[in-house]
Amino acid sequence: DGPGGRPPAGPPRRAEPRRAPEPEKSGKTGYIVLAVAGIAAVIAAILLAKSLLKSGGNNSDKQTPDFGVGAITVQDAQNLLSKPENQGWSLTGNGADCNGVSDTDRRAGKKDTIVAQSPAPNSFTKPGPITYCLSLGPQLGAVPDKATLNKMDDPALRAYLTAAKFNLANAIVIQQNDDKIPAGKIIDVFDGTPGNSIAGQKNLNVNNVTIGWVVSQGQKQIPLSAAQYKGQDADSVVKIIQNQGFTKVQKLLETTGVGAGQQANTVTRITPGDGTYAPDQQIIVYYAPQPPPPTTSANSPTCDPQQGQDCNTPTTSPTGTTQPTGSGPTTNPSCQIGGIFGCPSTPTSTKHGGG
Repeated sequence: DGPGGRPPAGPPRRAEPRRAPEPEKSGKTGYIVLAVAGIAAVIAAILLAKSLLKSGGNNSDKQTPDFGVGAITVQDAQNLLSKPENQGWSLTGNGADCNGVSDTDRRAGKKDTIVAQSPAPNSFTKPGPITYCLSLGPQLGAVPDKATLNKMDDPALRAYLTAAKFNLANAIVIQQNDDKIPAGKIIDVFDGTPGNSIAGQKNLNVNNVTIGWVVSQGQKQIPLSAAQYKGQDADSVVKIIQNQGFTKVQKLLETTGVGAGQQANTVTRITPGDGTYAPDQQIIVYYAPQPPPPTTSANSPTCDPQQGQDCNTPTTSPTGTTQPTGSGPTTNPSCQIGGIFGCPSTPTSTKHGGG
């Protein structure tokens, strides 16, 4: 025994390491594996079913043949259905089964081609009769000739083209001056560009036409500045105004006294005055007349009838007798009183020499 009657101490105990708890076993992993396997089986079944349908397997449903839109005729469709893979399908009806078919589709392709079918193409169903809708062919329209267009305005043309089924959503409208077509009337109708006129054409495929038209603005207006020409040479001004594009320019003598004192043949006024006018506007250029001639005596050597001078006005001679200003022999006044003094009417000549 040890001291104090206690037994001797033994060797110290070793602490054993604590083990980590074992994970609890659960069924979650198994469920996940089963779910994945189930999804894979469903996908495989779907793929197998599609494969069987397309290959004409045991399932009675087949993919409906596709006739397209405006692509084939009735005869073409019958040839397609006669193939072994399309056994069981047939055409029925007369091509008028067009419920739900848009007007655009009914005009697709050439006339009497198939534009719709029922059952729908590429759908899976039991083979049987197929109804169909035939195309009416392209919508055809006509455009009035130019003589008719020139009498129509924009609203009237729009109404006409709309009734003819032309698409005016992107219509091209051009304004243009014209010397013959009144303002607001139609000059021409074109396809795409103004140079490509379709006026008077018939049986046009309205779906293939980019419609447009030209509206007249009437004659081109020309500005006239009349006041600036006052006092200028009238002949020169007439030429200047004609060169501006005016076709009816006339020169007239001023008779109202306007521009009195101006140099002869210079512009006194122009009618109409300043403004903007059509090329065929009547333009009148008034010019100043020659100044009045100075007063001259009858026997003045400067008296000239060609200059507008009155050379026949009687004048008084220094002796108080009246003499005519005209040419011709001078007569004694006393000889004019009944010829009582026997005055000769013409001078006599005196002969000299024998005879």
